[in-house]
Amino acid sequence: MYCLGTTWLNPRTAPAQDLIDFYHERWEIESILDEIKTHQCLQKSVMRSLTPEGVRQELYAILLAHYAIRWMMHESACEVDLDPDRLSFTQAASILEESVCMFTLFDDPEQRERLWQDLLWRMREILVPPRRLRVNPRVLKKLYRKHKQKKRGEPPLEAFEPDAHFLDYVTLLI
Repeated sequence: MYCLGTTWLNPRTAPAQDLIDFYHERWEIESILDEIKTHQCLQKSVMRSLTPEGVRQELYAILLAHYAIRWMMHESACEVDLDPDRLSFTQAASILEESVCMFTLFDDPEQRERLWQDLLWRMREILVPPRRLRVNPRVLKKLYRKHKQKKRGEPPLEAFEPDAHFLDYVTLLI
């Protein structure tokens, strides 16, 4: 059994069921940060601007680029009624990077439409596995001690099944 603790106690503004439903979504921000930092090649350099306004402008551009890629992934997934999380951000960014110059070569709307449909199809050509629920138990940091402590006899937590749902593991106490 898992417990969800919160300081948000007003059931009208945050019903317990809603908090439970969206709890696992907190991991989405970690995925987004990974996409921005790693897959948009931002881990190599810091902001180049020397003014606060320039840094804001760079951050805005980075977030807009991320949003544009995610929007195209959403469009591609919706065409075949697929969860957008099944598309690879890395693959989508790569396909888009390859296709940008192709769009400038064609003036004919029909050719651009065919290119657009091809781009959307290529984004969903290879699917990633469905996301699994994550298990990250809270642990206390180990303090350095001169002598080893005895280990507790608790086995590690079992991994969730691939098609498990978060609500299957939560008990709602009212």
